[in-house]
Amino acid sequence: MLSDSSPSAELPALSPPPNVTSNFTDPPSLMPWIIAVLVVTMILMFAVVGIRVFTRVKLVKEWRLEDYLAIAALVGVSVWNILFAFTANLGLSRHQWDVRLKDLPRLLLLTNILETIYGPTMFALKLSVLLQLKRIFCSSYQRDSVWWILMTLIASVTIYYWACFFSFVFQCWPRAKIENPGIDGVCIDILSATLAAGIINLVTDVGMLVAPMFAIWRLQMPIKRKFGVAAVFGVGLFACITGLLGVIWRWPLLKSSDFTWIISKVGLWAMAEYCAIILVGSMPSIPLFYKSIIRKDSKAPSYNPSGDGGRGTISRKNKKANTFLSSALGPDTNAAYVTIDEGSQGAKNSERISLDEFNGPK
Repeated sequence: MLSDSSPSAELPALSPPPNVTSNFTDPPSLMPWIIAVLVVTMILMFAVVGIRVFTRVKLVKEWRLEDYLAIAALVGVSVWNILFAFTANLGLSRHQWDVRLKDLPRLLLLTNILETIYGPTMFALKLSVLLQLKRIFCSSYQRDSVWWILMTLIASVTIYYWACFFSFVFQCWPRAKIENPGIDGVCIDILSATLAAGIINLVTDVGMLVAPMFAIWRLQMPIKRKFGVAAVFGVGLFACITGLLGVIWRWPLLKSSDFTWIISKVGLWAMAEYCAIILVGSMPSIPLFYKSIIRKDSKAPSYNPSGDGGRGTISRKNKKANTFLSSALGPDTNAAYVTIDEGSQGAKNSERISLDEFNGPK
């Protein structure tokens, strides 16, 4: 470890480019952007999760695993955001040539802690969303393409994000090499690992957008009504955009030596992506909250994302009979149901789908 009393401790952590002088007093910084994104995303996240909790506890009166995961993820995101802002204020938000050499080890260690927290937090976030999508679009007996897409995504995020967690826990061996790269030991390629994390994020974000849209598109209903249903889940496009921009900003890590400046930009998009995924998971609670709290007129029509009185039908086939899966909001009920019609025998069975976030429990 470099001693603070060493003359070289006051040198810049990276040689500045030609015609640029290191500035340790008031250098260019991304800190204003970091504070702005932190404040906006924290307000949005706590607002939508608060609406989700209120809807689940007071209106639906049912609590599920994905709700616990959403709360745990919000705690993890809050810790990550605050630690990122703290680390940025210590110098991570600057160009590396504006950081003293003696300050770099602490920044490297805190960056490793951020990357270690990232895996479990993103896992909880995405598993919460995927379990919710599975509950909404897949019944207990269902093993169609949507079910397989969602199960593949669940397996992928479970394997990858926990592998990511352990990779950063054991980023270097011994761990002291994280702060002091000059000592003997081995480390993973942290820059490539960070880029890989961005690519996996983008792929899973796209999957979480495509799965519900694919399920909705198969509904046999007018296009206008399909757009009504899709609008609830369309915020997933924002997550895809933030994920794509995160990959774009990670790419220079492989080419540039200005680690602190680039990783701060990656952190900015990570905060935005966290927020986007929390919005995706909480959006299904907004319609019922709006109907029950904002619009207190008891005569106001129930919110039906597929249109008033609309019925969507997904055609199914099996060896015994043609099966039709109908998703409808009954005119006299507050919940959505799936009705299975076997051939011309009429409704043989019905199973409730958990779309209580939209219109409340029966």
